[in-house]
Amino acid sequence: MLLCLFYLYYTDNRVMIFDSPQPFRGLWGILSSLCAESEQIGAATLETMGRQREQIERSSGFLQESLQNTEQARQIMKEM
Repeated sequence: MLLCLFYLYYTDNRVMIFDSPQPFRGLWGILSSLCAESEQIGAATLETMGRQREQIERSSGFLQESLQNTEQARQIMKEM
């Protein structure tokens, strides 16, 4: 038999331990809302990170182009 313990933390740092999910049945809606909100935050975070990745990749390309231009300018200066 698998025994799961459920912990309920109160704001005054008390902890109650239950051996069944019965006390949580009333909290199911709150927990579901928190899970949905966490999923939305995660999706938004991934979207933001995707945009940031694109910006970093573009910046890397600009840096490479700048280095090439600098090298060309150095070569031209050496030939003068």
